[in-house]
Amino acid sequence: MTDAPPARGEILAHFWSLSADDASTRKRACEALMRDLRAAAAADGARARRGDDDGDEGADARAYALRRLTRGLSSGRAGARQGFALALSELATHAATPAEALDALDANVAPITKATKGQEARDILLGRLFGAAAIGLALGGREDVREEERRRCGAEVARRAETLSREKTYLAEPAAACVIELRASLGDETFAGVVEDAGEGLERWLSGDCGGDAGADTLWLACETFEALPRETRDRVQCVRATKKGKKVDWAEMFTRTHLSKISKALLDTAHTHPRMHSAWEMMLREAPGARGVVPLWEIVCEDGLFVSGSHQRRFLGFRVFDTLLSSAEAHEIPALFSSNFIKCLLNNLSAPDNYLHECAVDCLARIVAFASDKKTSSEKKIAVIAALQRQGPTRFDNVTKTNAVQDLVKSLDSDDALHYLQSMYAVVTKAPVQDSDVVGTEEELASALANGTGQKRRLWALEQMAGLAPMLPSDKVVELMQFMLFHAYYKATDGKAGKKGKSNIPASILKSPLEEPTGSVRSACSTRFLAMINSNVRAQRAAASKESDDKQDVVDLLSEATSFCRALEGETAVDMIDSIPDECREVRAELFKALDACVGSGDELAAKVAPLIRVLSVLQVGDWREFTPALQDLPRCVGELVNPKKKSKKSKKSKKDGEDEPEAIDVLTDILLSLLAQPSALLRDVVEHTFKAVSGQVSKEGIQDMLRIIAGPEVGEDAGEGEGDGEDEDVLMEDDDSDVDDDDDDDEESDDDDDDEESDDEEDYGEANDAEIAAMRAAASKIVGTAAEDSDDSDSESEGMDDAAMFRIDKLLAEAFKSRQQDLMRKKNLKRATRDFKFRVISLFQLYAKAQPGSAYLPNAVVTLLEAMRDSLGKQDPQSAQLAERIAALISKHIAHARDLPELLGDEVTSKTIQSKLLEVIVAANRGASDAQVFNKAAGAAAAYLLRVLEAVALHEKGGKAAKVGEEVASENAIDCFREALKMFKSKKSKLKTGFFSQTFARHPALASALLPELFSLVAIDADKPNARGEFLRLEALKLVNPVIQSGKKRYPPLAKSATKSMKTLSVSLAAAIGAPYKNKNTRADACQQAANCIESLNRLIGEIEIKTIIDVDAIIDAVAKQMSRPPALPQKAQKAFQRICALLDRAVPDVEMQPKSDANDDDGDDGSESEEDAPKQKKDKKSKKRRDSSGGENSSKKKVKKNR
Repeated sequence: MTDAPPARGEILAHFWSLSADDASTRKRACEALMRDLRAAAAADGARARRGDDDGDEGADARAYALRRLTRGLSSGRAGARQGFALALSELATHAATPAEALDALDANVAPITKATKGQEARDILLGRLFGAAAIGLALGGREDVREEERRRCGAEVARRAETLSREKTYLAEPAAACVIELRASLGDETFAGVVEDAGEGLERWLSGDCGGDAGADTLWLACETFEALPRETRDRVQCVRATKKGKKVDWAEMFTRTHLSKISKALLDTAHTHPRMHSAWEMMLREAPGARGVVPLWEIVCEDGLFVSGSHQRRFLGFRVFDTLLSSAEAHEIPALFSSNFIKCLLNNLSAPDNYLHECAVDCLARIVAFASDKKTSSEKKIAVIAALQRQGPTRFDNVTKTNAVQDLVKSLDSDDALHYLQSMYAVVTKAPVQDSDVVGTEEELASALANGTGQKRRLWALEQMAGLAPMLPSDKVVELMQFMLFHAYYKATDGKAGKKGKSNIPASILKSPLEEPTGSVRSACSTRFLAMINSNVRAQRAAASKESDDKQDVVDLLSEATSFCRALEGETAVDMIDSIPDECREVRAELFKALDACVGSGDELAAKVAPLIRVLSVLQVGDWREFTPALQDLPRCVGELVNPKKKSKKSKKSKKDGEDEPEAIDVLTDILLSLLAQPSALLRDVVEHTFKAVSGQVSKEGIQDMLRIIAGPEVGEDAGEGEGDGEDEDVLMEDDDSDVDDDDDDDEESDDDDDDEESDDEEDYGEANDAEIAAMRAAASKIVGTAAEDSDDSDSESEGMDDAAMFRIDKLLAEAFKSRQQDLMRKKNLKRATRDFKFRVISLFQLYAKAQPGSAYLPNAVVTLLEAMRDSLGKQDPQSAQLAERIAALISKHIAHARDLPELLGDEVTSKTIQSKLLEVIVAANRGASDAQVFNKAAGAAAAYLLRVLEAVALHEKGGKAAKVGEEVASENAIDCFREALKMFKSKKSKLKTGFFSQTFARHPALASALLPELFSLVAIDADKPNARGEFLRLEALKLVNPVIQSGKKRYPPLAKSATKSMKTLSVSLAAAIGAPYKNKNTRADACQQAANCIESLNRLIGEIEIKTIIDVDAIIDAVAKQMSRPPALPQKAQKAFQRICALLDRAVPDVEMQPKSDANDDDGDDGSESEEDAPKQKKDKKSKKRRDSSGGENSSKKKVKKNR
């Protein structure tokens, strides 16, 4: 009894240390607690031997510890839960029995009631789980307990774990861990009995469907415990594939694509463990390399699962999985890891620092670079990683990350290793694929699976890797790689003998390594990679040519090598084309090669620039001779005439007299180039643009008109029959356009009910068949009805005469008709998109023409057509048309507007009269405006400024004069007439002309402003005798327009002062009228007074030595000031200060006038008072009617609101 209190106090102290954060502290406290409990038990034994029955201190201490530990499991403080569970496990192992521990757990852990809060309930659930896990671990060390007792307690632990797994999602994984640890603790034999005794709950958990409601915890638990499960339970497990004997997990079958598709949902739904990886994922990643499951796991679960999801947590998990698989994958598996969705996600997050996953993406790329840079990484894996990165472009990742990490990897690569890896890729591409083991079905299904299975995908990966290796290879090996791609894309080896003497210029490695069947999409992939290699090589050659001589690098001409290789292949009897060309097309091809030889041998610069086009077409013709042969028929003749121009014969002149004009070579070539722009090949479009740029100096008027006709032409679905002279280009673009198109433009001002009706009409029309289809359906229906009616006794109605079979036949016809209608609409939509894309490409071509030929005589005429095309595009009010209009605006503003003032080759096309008419058309277009006023006005202003420059230069050239010095220019009469007409348009109420249109023009052409100074000041006095909103607006805008002209005139155009002095009388009258005019808007009134004061001050500075008060009509100005001051209401402060400035400048005192009554002010405005008297009762009447509407119309207005809401 004397030793009990100290022992009790020491035991109590250990519980504080058990809840410490430090794991070592908790471990020492647990050991000390167990040591004290054993000491207390030993003391009880000693007392019992002495016969002292005063107390059982050891039993009390054990009971206290058991109660304290089970209660403390529900504590969330520091490390209490971990420490108490450790101590409980030790206590159940050495002191108490597992059954006692389970009873204590039930007795001391608080129950969850309705009043239990969320965090408290979470702690209780975790306490139960930790307690069950601790007791499960203790069972493994209790060999003194009977087997039946161990099984009973183990089953109870398993039941509790299964129950907790269903409580909360976050408890499922630790509950599964509890059962897995229970198996390790008890052994397989005892655990099998535990599973049998645990009941249906555990079996239902293990046999859950991972493609349905079961989660990743089921997959993990079933795989980890599969070997220890009873046979009946193993047979019920759905998520595990067993070996033939059925006792072990067959991991090779687990990683088949079919099975991964079934369990992928469970693996995807593990985001709740973020940022930690779920144990099921760790298990799959551990077993994947040995089961050859890296690629299927990545493609099924990651590429098509994690990275197509919008969840940040799933994508984060995808990056983690990539890091793990990259380190364990084989060299041939690495290309599959760099899949499209993964690369897209990686680049998107690398380029956006604000993204949630930016740091994760940066870390992933750093791990990739570190893996490839590691000396322990084999050269094959290193090359595979670099090739995969290079596949996105030589500097794509470095540009995003602003580093040279990838380039440094490329530089560190040994060329011998790259060549060795390339040779292995050759073997992969040519070798036939192997059928996937999990594929079953008919012969056709098996053949389709073989052509699109994993083996075929590996061939495609190898092609991508080979293309990525190109920057690392020497020139001769790059040519060899190009030849490999070209041969397997368009040619095949035959059984014929090679050449006359048995020798061949074709590499034996290509002829002896044919592409084994099934080829599937391998040939098309070879074609795509080949064209991409040629395209990048052409651009690299241009970049190298533009560099200085010291920085130039030798770049092999792959396009020339490809053309020569094609000619060599076609001369071999042992080689044939995949798609053989007919004899007539071979003749066209032979003429094309002759033209190419002529260009190469001529040494002409133009011929050298046209040769790439011939080479590209000769290569593309092999792939699709049906598409490209028609475009090649006239190309040799055109190229020959351009390179070696010949004089026209008399015969050709006679033909012209007879009216049979033979088209010029340049016109035919332009048509060919335009037709080739519609092709989807990026390489061909690039070469077409550079060829057009080379021959742009010889493009005729007809060629420019063809381009403008395409840009301004109608799209598919528009009525093209209204215009005249539609050419062949329109016929091509408008093919099969014979149906009406719904008008989607609704009037915004109509009521909601009308809008609803229009929408319903549109929807009905969208699904209707055309007249021909309706007629066919009616004829078929009547035929069926007639047939059925003959067999029927009662034929009063068609519906009664139709049996079920006839109705089904009608339904089938209707379905086919509607399907045909939908396909027709989709086809027109695609044609419309293609038409717009074609227009974009032609605009780019015209942009090149404007840059290459800034002195072209055809640009002034083109700008009007482009402006009208821009208006039409803006009027359609859809995003694609708006984008097209913006491209046209950029073409006008950035390129045509900067062309030369005086075009070359002046003739009937470019005269002052023709340019004046074009300028007037532009002004009229600007006056009409467009839906997007900002974009259109900017382009119209740039077009007007350009035509004005051309007009002034042409008019001066026609007069034979020289360009005047700065400040001595004289505006031409043509320009003055145009802008005098523009000022007249500006007065109209419907005019869309803005002040900026004139201010930009007058700022660049002060001589024009000087000549139009009286007209400008006439706007200042417009409608000054009567108050109206339009007059107020025009007077204010005119003052804003005049002031900059006068302010800048002294420096830029001194003659403006003389013109102002000469017209001072007119200026005085206009300014006085603007100052004294009535204004309804007080803000406009104040601004007009201020602008008038600024104008008078600017005139004073412009005139210079002469004071303004000596030449201006001072009395008229002061009288106007007095008149404005007398008008009610009182002048704003801004206007008062402006009048003070005017009076001080004119050396007069500010008039002291009394403000007139409102009626007197109306008399001064020229009214006789009768109108105001008539207006008064009208206003009263309006007020009364408004009150009546407010009082009696409330119900009607509420009904309208309800109707609108509906």
